[in-house]
Amino acid sequence: QGGWGSPHRLVQWPAARFEQAWTLPSDLKVHIKAGSRLYAGARGTVAAVDLPAAGGQPHIGWRASIAGTPARMLAGDGKLLVVTAAGMLCCFGEAPAPSRNHPARPIDAAPPADTWTTRAREILEQAGVREGYCLALGLGSGRLVEELARQSELQIIVIDSDAARVAASRKRFHAAGLYGSRIHVVPGDWRMLRLPPLMASLVVSEDLEGSGFDGQGAMVERLFASLRPYGGAACLPVSELQHTALDQVIQSASIPGSRLTRSENRTWLLREGGLPDAADWQHESGDAAHTFASQDRAARPPFGVLWFGGEIDRVLPPFKGPVPRVAAGRMFLQAGNELHAADIYTGRHLWRRSLGRAGQFVAADRELYAISDGVCLRLDPAKGELLGTIAAPASLDKTPGGWEEIRVAGDALIGVAGKHLMCLDRTSGQLRWRFDAERDGISFAVGKNMVYCVDYWLPRHRRRGDAKSEEGTIIALDAGSGKVVWQTTAATPAVTEPPKPPDLPSLVTPQLAWCEASGVLLFTRN
Repeated sequence: QGGWGSPHRLVQWPAARFEQAWTLPSDLKVHIKAGSRLYAGARGTVAAVDLPAAGGQPHIGWRASIAGTPARMLAGDGKLLVVTAAGMLCCFGEAPAPSRNHPARPIDAAPPADTWTTRAREILEQAGVREGYCLALGLGSGRLVEELARQSELQIIVIDSDAARVAASRKRFHAAGLYGSRIHVVPGDWRMLRLPPLMASLVVSEDLEGSGFDGQGAMVERLFASLRPYGGAACLPVSELQHTALDQVIQSASIPGSRLTRSENRTWLLREGGLPDAADWQHESGDAAHTFASQDRAARPPFGVLWFGGEIDRVLPPFKGPVPRVAAGRMFLQAGNELHAADIYTGRHLWRRSLGRAGQFVAADRELYAISDGVCLRLDPAKGELLGTIAAPASLDKTPGGWEEIRVAGDALIGVAGKHLMCLDRTSGQLRWRFDAERDGISFAVGKNMVYCVDYWLPRHRRRGDAKSEEGTIIALDAGSGKVVWQTTAATPAVTEPPKPPDLPSLVTPQLAWCEASGVLLFTRN
């Protein structure tokens, strides 16, 4: 077991062996144990399992119906609290009683506008942030936090060391309908709390000095560590003189990705770009070179849990699908004919989009490309909105299915439709060049200024002992023009095609992979 604290340490877990005591056939999922009972649930059901004495058998003690599916359970004070996946809270007690329904308290009308109303609006506009997690250092009057919650969709975590102020603010935000759903107040000193790193899209403070921020190197690095890569911003209410001192601290610390700016009497500490030495996984095979290898140098043990479950578990159905793609701090997952996006640093679900007959998808730097019913969709990776479509050229013959495979390299979309390999402008969809296979199919890998492809026979058209049917041709094409630079013949052993699931055609198709570092082209078969 590892951790993301400092210093990193490894902990040896002892091994344990458990013998089966009993079994109870059931479709219920066990959530907790309390006393001599297990509490379990399924869609529309909550149940208690009475545990037996040694050598006995368990049985269902009671069962109740609810609306929804249990997601979490908690037992205490003689009661069982059940939270459903939709967010409904149910309470069960020992004594029979009429059930009562308590609707969620609506958010109160906004108070009269004041200076904090204007400040919150300006901060949100300058930061360009409306969603995600916000970290507030100290409560102050509480008005900045309240206005940020009312004017955005931010989930705000407030840290304050004054217990009385924390208690009073919780009551106040609860009365306004904001506490728990939008604002959470944590008692403690943020300099000592072990906060998750890379979490905050926005950091604010009404009273920075009162929060314990001293502007020294260690404090600045701790603040920067909490910011989410790709645009996390901390708004610091400091003077011009304090800004200059802070700039000197950051320059001497040489924090990668950090930038300090000054705007309208506010200092902004920005976290630009991704983590140092980190890399994206944009294609199913990792990259356009089809290597199935990551160029990431930031991920190294010991590892710890950055986030788990939560919102994405409630939204995303259980699925077995293609490997996720990761680009610019977002993770993209395909579940059936739905495409989902989540924040890779917090697990926050961002959006979902229904597709037709789903095919491959690629997460590029600025756009997401997904095959739906044979057409390539250009999507906004931040919102999932449609930016445009790129259909396979209508002039292609015998290509009823449209796009089958796509990759993105630079400003080009390179893909296969039937027996045709094509390169198009990834924004306009304009065709740049086309290469036609002479055999059954074509596989490809994109290298530096080159596209490598293999023209091959399918196994059903290959005959043992027939040299021609066992041949494939590897061709190197200029990536800009599509002209043939060189080609060579590659013979592969004649094999009998093994039984395979219908969704795994790559088991028997030749594949190419290009290694940029060594200048090696790998050709593999079966």
